[in-house]
Amino acid sequence: MRVAVLFIDFPDAQATYRTQEEAALGLPYAEAYLEAASYGRLDVEFVPLHGWLRAGHSFTEYLGEVALGEMRVFASAEAIRLADPSFDFTGIHTVMTVLPSSRFQAGDHTFGSEHTDEGEMRLMAGINTVPLGEPRDPEPWGYIAAHELGHSLGLSDLYPYDTTRFERPEPPPPRLWVHSEFGLMGLHTAFQAHPEDRRIKITGRGNFGRRLTGHTFQLEAIEMLAWSRWQMGWLDESQVLCLTADRSRVMLSPVADPGNAAVMAAVPLSDTEVLVVEVRVKVGYDAAQEEPHTDGALLTIPALATEGVLVYTVDSSLGSGQLPLVIAGDAGNGQVDDYPILTRGDQVVVRGYTVTFVSDRGGAYTVAIFKTAD
Repeated sequence: MRVAVLFIDFPDAQATYRTQEEAALGLPYAEAYLEAASYGRLDVEFVPLHGWLRAGHSFTEYLGEVALGEMRVFASAEAIRLADPSFDFTGIHTVMTVLPSSRFQAGDHTFGSEHTDEGEMRLMAGINTVPLGEPRDPEPWGYIAAHELGHSLGLSDLYPYDTTRFERPEPPPPRLWVHSEFGLMGLHTAFQAHPEDRRIKITGRGNFGRRLTGHTFQLEAIEMLAWSRWQMGWLDESQVLCLTADRSRVMLSPVADPGNAAVMAAVPLSDTEVLVVEVRVKVGYDAAQEEPHTDGALLTIPALATEGVLVYTVDSSLGSGQLPLVIAGDAGNGQVDDYPILTRGDQVVVRGYTVTFVSDRGGAYTVAIFKTAD
Protein backbone atom coordinates (compact mmCIF):
# COMPACT_ATOMS: atom_id res chain seq x y z
CA MET A 1 0.00 0.00 0.00
CA ARG A 2 1.70 3.18 -1.23
CA VAL A 3 0.46 6.20 0.70
CA ALA A 4 1.14 9.77 -0.38
CA VAL A 5 1.71 11.93 2.70
CA LEU A 6 1.00 15.64 2.25
CA PHE A 7 1.61 18.22 4.98
CA ILE A 8 -0.57 21.33 5.01
CA ASP A 9 -0.86 24.31 7.32
CA PHE A 10 -2.83 27.57 7.18
CA PRO A 11 -2.22 31.33 7.31
CA ASP A 12 -3.78 31.44 10.80
CA ALA A 13 -2.33 28.09 12.01
CA GLN A 14 1.23 27.87 10.73
CA ALA A 15 3.67 25.13 11.67
CA THR A 16 6.90 26.36 13.27
CA TYR A 17 8.91 23.16 12.71
CA ARG A 18 9.89 20.95 9.78
CA THR A 19 7.65 18.32 8.24
CA GLN A 20 10.37 15.73 8.88
CA GLU A 21 9.75 16.25 12.61
CA GLU A 22 6.00 15.89 12.09
CA ALA A 23 6.45 12.73 10.03
CA ALA A 24 8.57 11.12 12.75
CA LEU A 25 5.67 11.51 15.19
CA GLY A 26 3.43 9.19 13.21
CA LEU A 27 4.70 7.39 10.12
CA PRO A 28 7.10 4.85 11.73
CA TYR A 29 4.47 3.74 14.25
CA ALA A 30 1.67 3.43 11.67
CA GLU A 31 3.88 1.41 9.32
CA ALA A 32 5.09 -0.92 12.07
CA TYR A 33 1.58 -1.47 13.43
CA LEU A 34 -0.10 -2.32 10.13
CA GLU A 35 2.71 -4.57 8.95
CA ALA A 36 2.72 -6.44 12.28
CA ALA A 37 -1.09 -6.73 12.25
CA SER A 38 -0.89 -8.34 8.80
CA TYR A 39 1.70 -10.87 10.03
CA GLY A 40 3.98 -9.45 7.35
CA ARG A 41 1.49 -9.81 4.49
CA LEU A 42 1.08 -6.04 4.00
CA ASP A 43 3.93 -3.77 2.93
CA VAL A 44 3.19 -0.13 3.77
CA GLU A 45 5.21 2.47 1.88
CA PHE A 46 4.79 6.11 2.85
CA VAL A 47 5.75 8.58 0.13
CA PRO A 48 5.99 11.99 1.83
CA LEU A 49 6.17 15.37 0.13
CA HIS A 50 8.24 17.29 2.66
CA GLY A 51 7.63 20.97 3.20
CA TRP A 52 4.45 22.58 4.51
CA LEU A 53 1.88 23.34 1.83
CA ARG A 54 0.30 26.67 2.76
CA ALA A 55 -3.45 26.75 2.24
CA GLY A 56 -4.90 29.86 0.69
CA HIS A 57 -7.50 30.51 3.39
CA SER A 58 -8.18 30.22 7.13
CA PHE A 59 -8.39 26.68 8.46
CA THR A 60 -12.03 27.25 9.43
CA GLU A 61 -12.92 27.44 5.72
CA TYR A 62 -11.49 23.95 5.14
CA LEU A 63 -12.50 22.10 8.28
CA GLY A 64 -15.73 23.57 9.57
CA GLU A 65 -18.02 21.84 12.04
CA VAL A 66 -19.34 18.43 11.04
CA ALA A 67 -21.05 15.64 12.94
CA LEU A 68 -19.09 12.57 13.95
CA GLY A 69 -18.90 10.16 11.05
CA GLU A 70 -19.55 12.77 8.36
CA MET A 71 -17.03 13.80 5.72
CA ARG A 72 -14.49 16.59 5.99
CA VAL A 73 -12.68 16.68 2.65
CA PHE A 74 -11.72 20.24 1.86
CA ALA A 75 -8.27 20.32 3.49
CA SER A 76 -7.31 17.10 1.68
CA ALA A 77 -8.53 18.45 -1.65
CA GLU A 78 -6.55 21.65 -1.13
CA ALA A 79 -3.41 19.70 -0.22
CA ILE A 80 -3.67 17.56 -3.37
CA ARG A 81 -4.23 20.66 -5.52
CA LEU A 82 -1.18 22.41 -4.04
CA ALA A 83 1.02 19.30 -4.28
CA ASP A 84 0.08 18.29 -7.81
CA PRO A 85 2.62 20.45 -9.70
CA SER A 86 5.58 18.95 -7.82
CA PHE A 87 4.39 15.50 -6.72
CA ASP A 88 4.02 12.39 -8.86
CA PHE A 89 0.89 10.49 -7.81
CA THR A 90 1.65 7.54 -10.08
CA GLY A 91 1.16 4.25 -8.25
CA ILE A 92 -0.28 5.90 -5.14
CA HIS A 93 -3.15 3.95 -3.56
CA THR A 94 -4.33 6.52 -1.05
CA VAL A 95 -3.54 10.03 0.18
CA MET A 96 -2.97 10.98 3.81
CA THR A 97 -3.12 14.68 4.64
CA VAL A 98 -1.34 15.76 7.84
CA LEU A 99 -2.04 19.03 9.64
CA PRO A 100 0.31 20.40 12.34
CA SER A 101 -0.12 18.38 15.55
CA SER A 102 0.85 21.55 17.41
CA ARG A 103 -2.47 23.10 16.38
CA PHE A 104 -4.78 20.16 15.62
CA GLN A 105 -5.66 16.70 16.97
CA ALA A 106 -7.61 13.49 16.14
CA GLY A 107 -8.35 12.46 12.55
CA ASP A 108 -10.98 11.49 10.01
CA HIS A 109 -11.46 9.40 6.92
CA THR A 110 -13.15 10.58 3.76
CA PHE A 111 -14.37 9.18 0.48
CA GLY A 112 -14.27 11.13 -2.74
CA SER A 113 -11.73 12.02 -5.40
CA GLU A 114 -9.60 14.88 -6.63
CA HIS A 115 -8.09 15.22 -10.10
CA THR A 116 -4.31 15.25 -10.52
CA ASP A 117 -2.01 15.21 -13.54
CA GLU A 118 -1.66 11.45 -13.00
CA GLY A 119 -5.41 10.81 -12.74
CA GLU A 120 -8.08 10.76 -10.05
CA MET A 121 -6.90 10.37 -6.45
CA ARG A 122 -9.19 9.12 -3.73
CA LEU A 123 -9.37 11.38 -0.70
CA MET A 124 -8.70 9.26 2.32
CA ALA A 125 -7.01 9.81 5.68
CA GLY A 126 -6.90 13.18 7.40
CA ILE A 127 -4.57 13.42 10.40
CA ASN A 128 -4.90 16.13 13.07
CA THR A 129 -8.12 17.61 11.70
CA VAL A 130 -9.77 18.95 14.87
CA PRO A 131 -8.57 22.43 15.93
CA LEU A 132 -7.10 22.91 19.41
CA GLY A 133 -8.01 25.86 21.56
CA GLU A 134 -4.36 26.72 22.21
CA PRO A 135 -1.07 25.75 20.53
CA ARG A 136 0.92 22.92 22.12
CA ASP A 137 4.09 20.95 21.55
CA PRO A 138 3.70 18.52 18.62
CA GLU A 139 2.38 15.13 19.77
CA PRO A 140 2.53 11.55 18.42
CA TRP A 141 -0.27 10.51 16.05
CA GLY A 142 0.87 7.13 14.73
CA TYR A 143 -2.08 5.23 16.19
CA ILE A 144 -4.50 7.74 14.61
CA ALA A 145 -2.81 7.23 11.23
CA ALA A 146 -3.03 3.44 11.55
CA HIS A 147 -6.73 3.75 12.43
CA GLU A 148 -7.54 6.01 9.49
CA LEU A 149 -5.58 3.80 7.10
CA GLY A 150 -7.56 0.89 8.53
CA HIS A 151 -10.58 2.60 6.97
CA SER A 152 -8.69 2.80 3.68
CA LEU A 153 -8.31 -0.98 3.89
CA GLY A 154 -12.05 -1.40 4.47
CA LEU A 155 -12.45 -1.54 8.26
CA SER A 156 -15.38 0.15 10.03
CA ASP A 157 -15.46 2.29 13.16
CA LEU A 158 -16.55 0.03 16.02
CA TYR A 159 -17.46 2.79 18.49
CA PRO A 160 -20.92 4.45 18.40
CA TYR A 161 -21.32 7.76 16.61
CA ASP A 162 -24.31 8.35 18.90
CA THR A 163 -22.29 8.82 22.07
CA THR A 164 -25.41 9.05 24.24
CA ARG A 165 -25.58 5.25 23.96
CA PHE A 166 -22.48 5.02 26.14
CA GLU A 167 -23.47 7.49 28.87
CA ARG A 168 -22.72 6.01 32.30
CA PRO A 169 -24.14 6.64 35.79
CA GLU A 170 -21.87 7.73 38.61
CA PRO A 171 -20.33 4.65 40.25
CA PRO A 172 -20.72 4.18 44.02
CA PRO A 173 -17.60 5.47 45.83
CA PRO A 174 -14.80 4.50 45.87
CA ARG A 175 -15.36 2.51 42.67
CA LEU A 176 -14.60 4.05 39.29
CA TRP A 177 -15.27 3.37 35.63
CA VAL A 178 -12.41 1.80 33.70
CA HIS A 179 -12.61 2.22 29.93
CA SER A 180 -11.43 -0.88 28.07
CA GLU A 181 -10.59 -0.84 24.35
CA PHE A 182 -9.66 -3.68 22.01
CA GLY A 183 -8.18 -3.54 18.53
CA LEU A 184 -7.50 -0.71 16.12
CA MET A 185 -11.01 0.46 15.26
CA GLY A 186 -12.47 1.32 18.67
CA LEU A 187 -14.23 -1.75 20.09
CA HIS A 188 -14.71 -0.73 23.68
CA THR A 189 -16.73 -1.04 26.82
CA ALA A 190 -16.35 -0.08 30.49
CA PHE A 191 -16.52 -1.79 33.86
CA GLN A 192 -16.40 -0.65 37.46
CA ALA A 193 -13.35 -1.40 39.59
CA HIS A 194 -11.87 -0.43 42.95
CA PRO A 195 -8.88 1.95 42.69
CA GLU A 196 -6.72 -0.68 44.43
CA ASP A 197 -7.65 -3.44 41.97
CA ARG A 198 -4.28 -4.94 40.99
CA ARG A 199 -5.48 -5.46 37.42
CA ILE A 200 -5.45 -1.70 36.74
CA LYS A 201 -2.31 -0.90 38.73
CA ILE A 202 0.28 1.54 37.39
CA THR A 203 3.84 1.16 38.66
CA GLY A 204 6.96 3.24 38.20
CA ARG A 205 10.06 4.72 39.72
CA GLY A 206 10.78 8.38 40.15
CA ASN A 207 13.82 10.37 41.15
CA PHE A 208 16.24 8.70 43.59
CA GLY A 209 14.52 5.34 43.09
CA ARG A 210 11.24 6.53 44.60
CA ARG A 211 8.55 3.89 43.92
CA LEU A 212 5.32 5.15 42.40
CA THR A 213 1.95 3.44 42.25
CA GLY A 214 -1.47 4.37 40.98
CA HIS A 215 -4.24 3.10 38.75
CA THR A 216 -5.35 3.63 35.18
CA PHE A 217 -8.79 4.71 34.03
CA GLN A 218 -8.14 3.33 30.55
CA LEU A 219 -6.92 -0.04 29.27
CA GLU A 220 -5.89 0.07 25.61
CA ALA A 221 -5.31 -3.44 24.24
CA ILE A 222 -4.86 -2.32 20.66
CA GLU A 223 -3.56 -5.53 19.10
CA MET A 224 -5.76 -5.91 16.01
CA LEU A 225 -8.84 -8.11 16.45
CA ALA A 226 -8.88 -11.54 14.86
CA TRP A 227 -12.10 -10.59 13.04
CA SER A 228 -10.45 -7.53 11.47
CA ARG A 229 -7.48 -9.64 10.40
CA TRP A 230 -9.85 -12.16 8.83
CA GLN A 231 -11.62 -9.33 6.96
CA MET A 232 -8.26 -8.24 5.58
CA GLY A 233 -7.33 -11.75 4.41
CA TRP A 234 -4.43 -11.89 6.86
CA LEU A 235 -5.48 -15.24 8.37
CA ASP A 236 -5.04 -18.52 6.54
CA GLU A 237 -8.16 -20.65 6.17
CA SER A 238 -6.76 -23.14 8.70
CA GLN A 239 -6.49 -20.37 11.32
CA VAL A 240 -10.24 -19.76 11.40
CA LEU A 241 -12.46 -22.45 12.94
CA CYS A 242 -16.05 -22.13 11.75
CA LEU A 243 -18.19 -24.16 14.17
CA THR A 244 -21.62 -25.52 13.28
CA ALA A 245 -22.02 -28.32 15.85
CA ASP A 246 -23.99 -27.70 19.06
CA ARG A 247 -20.93 -28.65 21.12
CA SER A 248 -17.30 -27.93 20.24
CA ARG A 249 -13.93 -27.86 21.95
CA VAL A 250 -11.22 -25.87 20.21
CA MET A 251 -7.61 -24.90 20.76
CA LEU A 252 -6.58 -21.33 19.95
CA SER A 253 -3.30 -19.42 19.98
CA PRO A 254 -2.94 -15.75 20.96
CA VAL A 255 -3.90 -13.38 18.17
CA ALA A 256 -0.69 -11.38 18.67
CA ASP A 257 1.63 -14.31 17.94
CA PRO A 258 -0.17 -17.40 16.63
CA GLY A 259 2.42 -18.92 14.35
CA ASN A 260 0.45 -21.19 12.04
CA ALA A 261 -2.09 -22.21 14.69
CA ALA A 262 -5.80 -21.33 14.81
CA VAL A 263 -6.51 -17.79 15.95
CA MET A 264 -10.28 -17.43 15.81
CA ALA A 265 -13.34 -19.57 16.45
CA ALA A 266 -16.59 -18.41 14.84
CA VAL A 267 -20.15 -19.63 15.39
CA PRO A 268 -22.76 -18.47 12.84
CA LEU A 269 -25.82 -17.02 14.60
CA SER A 270 -27.85 -15.84 11.59
CA ASP A 271 -27.34 -14.80 7.97
CA THR A 272 -25.45 -11.69 9.10
CA GLU A 273 -24.37 -12.44 12.68
CA VAL A 274 -21.54 -14.49 14.15
CA LEU A 275 -20.10 -15.22 17.58
CA VAL A 276 -16.30 -14.79 17.69
CA VAL A 277 -13.77 -16.13 20.20
CA GLU A 278 -10.08 -15.16 20.33
CA VAL A 279 -7.19 -15.12 22.81
CA ARG A 280 -5.44 -12.02 24.13
CA VAL A 281 -2.13 -12.08 26.02
CA LYS A 282 0.28 -9.38 27.18
CA VAL A 283 2.56 -9.36 24.13
CA GLY A 284 2.78 -7.22 21.00
CA TYR A 285 0.44 -4.24 21.14
CA ASP A 286 -1.33 -5.77 24.15
CA ALA A 287 1.84 -5.56 26.26
CA ALA A 288 2.11 -3.01 29.07
CA GLN A 289 3.37 0.37 27.89
CA GLU A 290 6.03 2.55 29.43
CA GLU A 291 5.22 6.24 29.50
CA PRO A 292 7.15 9.18 31.01
CA HIS A 293 5.53 11.09 33.86
CA THR A 294 5.73 14.87 34.17
CA ASP A 295 8.19 14.57 37.09
CA GLY A 296 10.57 12.44 35.04
CA ALA A 297 9.40 9.06 36.31
CA LEU A 298 8.87 6.17 33.90
CA LEU A 299 5.47 4.56 34.43
CA THR A 300 4.35 1.08 33.36
CA ILE A 301 0.69 1.12 32.32
CA PRO A 302 -1.20 -2.13 31.64
CA ALA A 303 -2.97 -2.64 28.31
CA LEU A 304 -4.77 -5.82 29.36
CA ALA A 305 -6.11 -6.25 32.89
CA THR A 306 -5.79 -10.02 32.54
CA GLU A 307 -4.85 -12.55 29.86
CA GLY A 308 -7.38 -14.94 28.45
CA VAL A 309 -10.33 -15.28 26.07
CA LEU A 310 -12.24 -12.42 24.47
CA VAL A 311 -15.76 -13.09 23.15
CA TYR A 312 -17.81 -10.76 20.97
CA THR A 313 -20.57 -10.79 18.39
CA VAL A 314 -20.47 -9.38 14.86
CA ASP A 315 -23.36 -8.13 12.76
CA SER A 316 -22.14 -7.59 9.21
CA SER A 317 -25.34 -5.70 8.29
CA LEU A 318 -24.20 -2.77 10.45
CA GLY A 319 -21.60 -0.20 9.39
CA SER A 320 -19.33 2.39 10.96
CA GLY A 321 -20.66 3.92 14.14
CA GLN A 322 -23.58 1.46 14.37
CA LEU A 323 -21.87 -1.05 16.72
CA PRO A 324 -21.21 -3.83 14.21
CA LEU A 325 -19.18 -5.57 16.96
CA VAL A 326 -20.32 -5.87 20.58
CA ILE A 327 -18.34 -7.42 23.44
CA ALA A 328 -20.06 -10.31 25.21
CA GLY A 329 -21.93 -9.09 28.28
CA ASP A 330 -22.42 -5.61 26.83
CA ALA A 331 -26.07 -4.90 26.05
CA GLY A 332 -25.04 -2.11 23.67
CA ASN A 333 -24.73 0.62 26.31
CA GLY A 334 -20.96 0.31 26.64
CA GLN A 335 -21.04 -1.34 30.06
CA VAL A 336 -20.11 -4.81 31.35
CA ASP A 337 -20.22 -6.22 34.88
CA ASP A 338 -16.49 -6.93 34.96
CA TYR A 339 -13.45 -6.93 32.70
CA PRO A 340 -14.57 -8.89 29.62
CA ILE A 341 -11.52 -11.17 29.28
CA LEU A 342 -12.31 -14.69 30.51
CA THR A 343 -9.66 -16.27 32.73
CA ARG A 344 -9.33 -20.01 33.23
CA GLY A 345 -12.61 -21.51 34.45
CA ASP A 346 -14.68 -18.46 33.48
CA GLN A 347 -17.63 -18.68 31.13
CA VAL A 348 -20.08 -16.36 29.43
CA VAL A 349 -23.48 -17.02 27.84
CA VAL A 350 -24.14 -15.28 24.52
CA ARG A 351 -27.16 -15.77 22.27
CA GLY A 352 -27.84 -19.28 23.54
CA TYR A 353 -24.21 -20.41 23.55
CA THR A 354 -21.98 -20.92 26.58
CA VAL A 355 -18.29 -20.17 26.05
CA THR A 356 -15.92 -21.56 28.69
CA PHE A 357 -12.17 -21.01 28.98
CA VAL A 358 -11.07 -24.52 29.96
CA SER A 359 -7.26 -24.45 30.13
CA ASP A 360 -4.05 -23.11 28.66
CA ARG A 361 -0.92 -25.19 28.17
CA GLY A 362 2.19 -24.21 26.29
CA GLY A 363 0.51 -21.29 24.54
CA ALA A 364 -2.51 -23.36 23.42
CA TYR A 365 -5.80 -22.17 24.92
CA THR A 366 -8.66 -24.68 25.11
CA VAL A 367 -12.16 -23.23 24.81
CA ALA A 368 -15.46 -25.12 25.05
CA ILE A 369 -18.44 -23.76 23.14
CA PHE A 370 -21.81 -25.44 23.43
CA LYS A 371 -25.39 -24.54 22.62
CA THR A 372 -27.56 -24.11 25.71
CA ALA A 373 -30.81 -22.84 24.17
CA ASP A 374 -32.56 -22.43 20.84
